[in-house]
Amino acid sequence: MTHPIQHLSTPATLSIGSVTGGATASAALFGPPGAMTLNLVLPRGEDGLPGADGTPGADGTPGADGTPGADGSGRPWIIILQSDYDAIATPDPDTIYDIIPDVTP
Repeated sequence: MTHPIQHLSTPATLSIGSVTGGATASAALFGPPGAMTLNLVLPRGEDGLPGADGTPGADGTPGADGTPGADGSGRPWIIILQSDYDAIATPDPDTIYDIIPDVTP
């Protein structure tokens, strides 16, 4: 559709109406001569590059204390030389023996 060129005695205005997204670009111009409105449909562009990392946030508040662990075995623990351990006739089954090798000069 074509419109003949008209000479207006007052300045013409062009207003932007709606701008929406769509699959294909289009434009619609409507209204009386001298006071037209332009509606646009614009396709969505490609995603841009990722931005820079932001500054780290503040530390959070400390968490609650954990549940206490179970009591230890309560068994005696002895650090003993190998030769001394070997000299025990019957080692106590309730004792933990940490045996260190004998050192010969």
